[in-house]
Amino acid sequence: MIVPSVLAAVAALLAAVWYYFTRNFSYWTDRGIVSCNPFSLTGDGGGGLPFGKPFYELLTPIYQKYKGKERFVGTFQARRPVLVPIDPEVTKAILTKDFSHFHGRGNPTDESDPFSQNLFFLEGARWKNLRMKLSPTFTSGKLKGMFPLMSGITDQLNEAVRDKAAKADNEVEFKELLTRYSTDVIGSVAFGIDCNTVRGESDEFYLMSRELFSRNLLGLFRFFLVSIHPVFVKLLPFRTVFRGMTTFFLCLMKETVEYREKNKVERNDFVQTMMQLRAEDRGRSMLDRASHVEFNNETMAGQAFGFFLAGLDNISNTVSSTALVINFHKGGYRVHKMRAWFSHR
Repeated sequence: MIVPSVLAAVAALLAAVWYYFTRNFSYWTDRGIVSCNPFSLTGDGGGGLPFGKPFYELLTPIYQKYKGKERFVGTFQARRPVLVPIDPEVTKAILTKDFSHFHGRGNPTDESDPFSQNLFFLEGARWKNLRMKLSPTFTSGKLKGMFPLMSGITDQLNEAVRDKAAKADNEVEFKELLTRYSTDVIGSVAFGIDCNTVRGESDEFYLMSRELFSRNLLGLFRFFLVSIHPVFVKLLPFRTVFRGMTTFFLCLMKETVEYREKNKVERNDFVQTMMQLRAEDRGRSMLDRASHVEFNNETMAGQAFGFFLAGLDNISNTVSSTALVINFHKGGYRVHKMRAWFSHR
């Protein structure tokens, strides 16, 4: 009698798990939207776990299958519904005039985890409040003021390319070099420090940036569990999964802010803007606590981290594309192994 009882209990458990995973798989069809194969944890070849592939490669099969047939389709990330735009005009509308309706990425956040308290993860009233505060940071005037910081690093990149080209018969491997360049630019603008990774004088900041984009098995496991239930955001906070990296950035921001306050240092960068926002908040007697994001050292590190997360590969890819076009049309340095660079990304 024991064996049948155990088998029945196992069967009931499996049935409960199956029901939990599949009970919302009619989400898109109930709304009249074409739904990709939801009975796969990888969501019809996309929207699932990024094992060894960037997200755009996971979504490519869906795009190719429905291109010219549907304006958008629905798929699933584990059991979470995910909308995949197909028509370029739909994508344009989502990213511009309708963006206020699409800012949420469906990622649960934990208020005790400062690295989830930025525009990339927040949504609703807290996202709108924070966006309103940070938007002035990216005006044309502010960006022009930051240009000298970036210009000096670009000069270092030019020197590094010349040196490497002279030593290697004009063939330059851009993959690591441009990642170092991106690290230096964001380190200067977002964290207010001179990283000097392009010159090879310090690798600490560069190594921390690589940890973020490495295929961390625990990070992928956390990503999957959070897709199943938001409770795992608290059970596996970001600072636990990427302990070394978060400790590094938190200490870096704390030391930077304390040094500036102590020595009355001002610098035209993102850190200075956040310090000004913190001062403005302290001067206000009434704040909407439901939507307010307090600017302390930890949340300031979270904002800079969001800057870092969003910009690192974008800068590298843009500069590498530009270098490739210049190489084809104007000659100059031969850019080597660009195909490998793009396939890696």
